[in-house]
Amino acid sequence: PDSWGTAPFCRMAMASAIEVDLEASARRYEAIHLAWPAAVEAEAEWLASIGPDLLLSNVASLPLAAAERAGLPAVALSSLHWAAIHGHYLPDSPGGAKTQKQIERAYASARAFIQVTPGLAAAFGNRTETVGPIARTGRTRRPELLARLDRPDGARVVLVSPGGIEFPERIVRLPRIDGVV
Repeated sequence: PDSWGTAPFCRMAMASAIEVDLEASARRYEAIHLAWPAAVEAEAEWLASIGPDLLLSNVASLPLAAAERAGLPAVALSSLHWAAIHGHYLPDSPGGAKTQKQIERAYASARAFIQVTPGLAAAFGNRTETVGPIARTGRTRRPELLARLDRPDGARVVLVSPGGIEFPERIVRLPRIDGVV
């Protein structure tokens, strides 16, 4: 979904699966963070109306700030966090420094930050717990896959998935490599 509670998620705008649209991203952040106090208040009221015992955020900053405002315990869980991403891509954007402080303050308000491996370091002054990957253990299905591809020769199989986002033209034309499907 594009929103949680009453406000939109803040995320980077993508021009393609691998290209960040910096101008659109800056506009998204600015739209939320210029009205940050009102957005936090609206989310806090929404949280109070549904009455949870705990907020677990993966890892939106607005719900964490709202939980603090509502007096609700909160925990952040993620392999990444928007403070690092915003700080890397948008530090000089309009309102960038203020936005960065709001994001970092929201993360610091969580009782703990569960940092999933692999991931970005998350140090916001609260308790940080590093955990291993969160995933199901898979099973090898290589023989089935090669049989379905009619490749008993043991070719290497590579999956390229743009996640439903259009790839730039220079990447769409993948090279042909002997022994690779």
